[in-house]
Amino acid sequence: MNAVAFSSDGGLLASASADRTVRLWNPNTRALLRGLPVKAGTVPLRQFISVAFSPEGDLLAAGNENGSVYVWNPRTRQQTATLTLPTDDGAYGLAFTQNGPRLAVAYQSGVVAIWDVLVKRSVKQLAYGPRTEMQAAFQVAYSASMPGLLAATYGDGVTRLWDTVSDKPLRQLQLSVQAGPALSVALSRDGQTVAGAGSDGTIRLWRTRDGASRGTPLVGHSGPVNGLVFSPDDSRLFSVGDDQQILEWNPDVFTDPDKQLCEGLEAISLASWKEYLPDETPPSRTCAVPTPVANQ
Repeated sequence: MNAVAFSSDGGLLASASADRTVRLWNPNTRALLRGLPVKAGTVPLRQFISVAFSPEGDLLAAGNENGSVYVWNPRTRQQTATLTLPTDDGAYGLAFTQNGPRLAVAYQSGVVAIWDVLVKRSVKQLAYGPRTEMQAAFQVAYSASMPGLLAATYGDGVTRLWDTVSDKPLRQLQLSVQAGPALSVALSRDGQTVAGAGSDGTIRLWRTRDGASRGTPLVGHSGPVNGLVFSPDDSRLFSVGDDQQILEWNPDVFTDPDKQLCEGLEAISLASWKEYLPDETPPSRTCAVPTPVANQ
């Protein structure tokens, strides 16, 4: 399998595979429910490399290595659209808007196209430079709380934030030189944080409003990080990598030094501070140590 996606209610899991199939599964029983028929038309069908549900769960899109994106109603299995640019250009990443039937597609050419799925038309194309100088776009993610905000990752190691209303780039978030291409991206649901990662296994966090780094890099994977997603309440970040690991992170730990220390230490009592560090004043916040009270 090249890609998987959950429906918003968690009732369906879709898979996109190298065997040119898109399948629906029951994630609770792990049973295969059905495959989706593909009407490829005159475009040669290749492996599927991306997949995404709409927020309402009434649309499912899958991107093909030939650059075509196929859209179905997952309940009826009916194919409702085929979206194709006039190029043989892999559709690497997909993301539906939170409201309205628009779909962002990241292409191998570096173009990010915004499609109106109902009218089956590309309404705009986002390009950060001349076509001959751009590198591949890999993943895209829409903000759940900031309409029009889109994050996209590129082969030059940069994650670009776009205002898709004005079609203007807002800022560029650069991975380290060692990170290679920017492979994966996630936007927190409150719109305040961008998470990005590349082939070096390191995850970085930035503030959306100004692009400033948030805390220290998250190090745990031994190879490329292929996927990132925030939990619905933004309290956790999940990552999946080539090393076959799915890791869970607390983003706040890496942006707040006090919390970072507390995650690694149990609460230290006032008596322990007095015994082992008699010349030090216990901190008021670190590791949930209460402010010393005179009569204790």
